[in-house]
Amino acid sequence: MIKVKNKKAFTLVEVIVSIVLSAIVIFFVYTMMTVSYTSYSKLFDVSQQKNNTRFFESMIKKSIENAVYVQMLPSKFSFGYYDENLGFYRLDEYSFTTGAFTNSAALAFNPPTTEASIPSTNRVLVMKVYNAGASYTGNTLVRTEVILENVNAIYYYEDKTGIMDNISLGLIYNKVLADGEVNYEIRTFKFASRYLL
Repeated sequence: MIKVKNKKAFTLVEVIVSIVLSAIVIFFVYTMMTVSYTSYSKLFDVSQQKNNTRFFESMIKKSIENAVYVQMLPSKFSFGYYDENLGFYRLDEYSFTTGAFTNSAALAFNPPTTEASIPSTNRVLVMKVYNAGASYTGNTLVRTEVILENVNAIYYYEDKTGIMDNISLGLIYNKVLADGEVNYEIRTFKFASRYLL
């Protein structure tokens, strides 16, 4: 008669307990990874938004400080100057693809501080670069760049003081973040242009 030795094995209860514990561990790891990814995406979106704002500020600052021709209109604003590096007159024009700018001294001195006062329409701000004549007419389009997206409004105020143009610009835009939260950006910039034609 052949005797079979008893082999130790997991009982059904042990298998069920191990499966449940494994599922709990996997659930917590998945939750931590999801939260980490959402947080990263949110921080990345906010950082990108602030970088875009700084990029806009640097571009508009260069245009305004070098400008000898300034034109502020409800639909766009343009800055003309002589580009010494390229050797010809140039015109930088900023405009919304839809909508309009708002000329407002009230907003320039008292920027909106609440979300309720922010227009909700999202727009795209573009910059068009033209080669221009000395009179800034007969322009030839060189390139078009998207500067900002999700823009709600830009308000401006132009304070002419003879030979100088003091310009206040307010930027309002929002971005829906990874977790659904909306990050509002409200910035006010103040610049002075050079001698005007």
